[in-house]
Amino acid sequence: MSLSVVMVPAHHDRTAGTQLAAATHRVLAKMAEAPTLVILSTGSEPLVEDVTALALDDRRIAVAGAPELVEAIVERGQVPRVQAAALGGRAAALAATIHAARPHARIVGVTIPGLADLAAIEGATAALRGSLTAVADVVLVVRGEVASDDHQALTRLRTALADHDTASLAALASEHPDLAGVLAPVRLALGIARDRSERFELHAELLVAGVLYVVGSAA
Repeated sequence: MSLSVVMVPAHHDRTAGTQLAAATHRVLAKMAEAPTLVILSTGSEPLVEDVTALALDDRRIAVAGAPELVEAIVERGQVPRVQAAALGGRAAALAATIHAARPHARIVGVTIPGLADLAAIEGATAALRGSLTAVADVVLVVRGEVASDDHQALTRLRTALADHDTASLAALASEHPDLAGVLAPVRLALGIARDRSERFELHAELLVAGVLYVVGSAA
């Protein structure tokens, strides 16, 4: 079994397109041929979705799910299950980016509470990490774009990602509730990588008009 973390933007400014697209292509080219993608996003409550389609603004893409992983997450994490769900919004856009590179990938959606505290994130990390043995070749996918009016907060985020500093990410989420939502899945994914002694590596990062775009991976 292989397990990796991929952080890529669901959307990006056109001025940053070439640099980010090239880095994203390099990262996705190293993935397994038919991985199970766990799309980590944020919401008001924890959920696991047995995804059957990606609902984009202009089209709908049918995808294969991974019911055995969904079952394992439900059992270990004691989280509600949504069956036969169409993934929407940014999570769908993110999944579509990866799916285009790996069309035979299976997809599971996992929602993390946006205001989850450190204990909740650690609990979710343990539950998800334990359930991943149910499938082979797992890729945890998180959003690679973060917007904030606080330039200093984005600078701190860049440093924390470059250092794979999950404690600093937790502190940043605590001090900036507006960033807590997007950071919750990142903290979970990097926590799992940390527990496997895997380092998160930044392949490209660019700050454009208050939005930090990041391409990174851990494997």
